Amino acid sequence: MFTVINECQSNPCLNGGVCIDSIDMYYCQCRFNYAGINCEYEDYECASTPCMNEGTCVDGIQTFFCYCQESFTGRFCERDVNDCEGVDCGAGVCIDGFGSYTCACSDRVAGTHCDRSKLTTISQYNSTKSDFIVSLK
Repeated sequence: MFTVINECQSNPCLNGGVCIDSIDMYYCQCRFNYAGINCEYEDYECASTPCMNEGTCVDGIQTFFCYCQESFTGRFCERDVNDCEGVDCGAGVCIDGFGSYTCACSDRVAGTHCDRSKLTTISQYNSTKSDFIVSLK
């Protein structure tokens, strides 16, 4: 005669897991968001706050997704978006910022996109002593 032992009798599965009895062992079928031999670990990937720069974490099945703020990109929102991409600063240089850019203009141009020539006053003294303005390009 032999004795049948039910390994699930002690209710080893935690957090609503379902115990499946087997020969000399048991298995726990865990509910969504739980893992481990006895379903003892919460399987919530966003718990470690993996998203950087104020990104929003959305939990998936054994994965997560970061929804990034407008000026960041990457799996963890770790990279600053290049705001200079596609920007024409004319005779100047584009300087990338966080969610913005600035055009640094040369001495001869001005404007938000360095697209206006600066006017220079040149004085000429002759018999009439007249002043005039010349636009340099």
